[in-house]
Amino acid sequence: MTYKVFVYGTLKEGQSNHRLLNRSLFTGRDAAPGVLYTGPAFPMAVEVETLVGDPPMINGELYEVDDDTLENLDHLEGHPDFYERKEVTLESGQIAWIYYWKGETDRLRFIPQGEWPA
Repeated sequence: MTYKVFVYGTLKEGQSNHRLLNRSLFTGRDAAPGVLYTGPAFPMAVEVETLVGDPPMINGELYEVDDDTLENLDHLEGHPDFYERKEVTLESGQIAWIYYWKGETDRLRFIPQGEWPA
């Protein structure tokens, strides 16, 4: 089975964990609902709910992955304890998985442009 996964940080092309996607099909750049924060080494996407208007968006890349790759991504992201994998509708209208940070953000730096690295 294949799954669509939206990545926004160290899994993007040229970043340290992209090797986990080397058997996956890159299907393009896209954007997902949420906001980005960063710690010392990697970003955290945070889910937001908007009552009116368009939600803020995170820029990233979309991949088609297999079962083994999804399992490896879950392990890397600490799903479901640190990051939670959720299905979202991307800006393009496609449905994909994204990993949202479940921890606190008060000691993290907000990335207003929604792109990492900034």
